Amino acid sequence: MSYRAYRKLKKSLKMVSNEDEIVSFTEFNELLSSSPHLAEEIRLKAKLRILQLRLREAKIPLEKYRVKREMAKVKMLILREKLRDKARGDYIAQEGGWGFRDVVANFTDGCKYGCKAVVKGCKAVVKGCKAVLPPSFLYLGRRSFTSKGITAWVRERAKKSLSRKKMPIY
Repeated sequence: MSYRAYRKLKKSLKMVSNEDEIVSFTEFNELLSSSPHLAEEIRLKAKLRILQLRLREAKIPLEKYRVKREMAKVKMLILREKLRDKARGDYIAQEGGWGFRDVVANFTDGCKYGCKAVVKGCKAVVKGCKAVLPPSFLYLGRRSFTSKGITAWVRERAKKSLSRKKMPIY
């Protein structure tokens, strides 16, 4: 049984808009040959997601009621498939290994996105610091504090500070 196929199917569940989409994946057929109950459970979860989307769009109370009843039936079928899968002998070994792999994969994905956010934040801080510093600090090759650039910077800062709204004193 391929963990890669299982992981890809679980990720694609979030983007499925039709139940037949998940069945058309080659990973689904691979998982179907090795673990039919797990593949059926993933197909039912896709169906449940579609029903949840239909429930959000439903306007008429009778339609909402019908969709909720159908969702309850699908949830019961998912539980049944889980029980059938647990009846197999290698279920515990598979779940233990895959559970650990899920934790590791989610952790590494979180680290990737966290690192990207930190780098983006650092770039924003550096950009903000560069906007505040005078030109002589930005270009350390120029050490002349009487240059035209520094005087223009001082005038610009003075204009900005004068144009800011003053807090009223009570």
